[in-house]
Amino acid sequence: MRVDIPGTSDYFVFRDKLTGGDRSAYQAVQDRLNGLDVGTEVEVEDDDGMEVSEDGLTMVPKARPKEKVRLTRAWLTDLRDTVLGRVLTEWSFTDLPLPYVPAHWDELPLEACEAIDTALKGVTDRLRGPKAAPTSRGSASSSEAATASSLPA
Repeated sequence: MRVDIPGTSDYFVFRDKLTGGDRSAYQAVQDRLNGLDVGTEVEVEDDDGMEVSEDGLTMVPKARPKEKVRLTRAWLTDLRDTVLGRVLTEWSFTDLPLPYVPAHWDELPLEACEAIDTALKGVTDRLRGPKAAPTSRGSASSSEAATASSLPA
């Protein structure tokens, strides 16, 4: 994906096809920033994570409180630098040779930094992965809106 930097003749190009390795690298930085290094043991509760539904007829996953995460600029910079090092394939800044290294950011014009930040948002959204679909508390067979399965019977 080529992005022209507004008001200049400069541009940059991100690789169009993201890989599982790109997601793994992004997630590894997230884990490190959250204090989870590879090999860290996490204590698991004995609880099976289920509870009786509101109607009292089925078991459903327990609602878990959302954890608040405070992101610092340093964390966001680390994530940005990791992603840029993987997906930036070309740019007009010939005095800054690729592959991208964090020191390049200090040399880029502000307009380029802003354009890169804007374009990277779409990339990092994809690398974060799909959001979990909301779970249904009812049975599909009891719903008139249920659709037929495309799986063979």
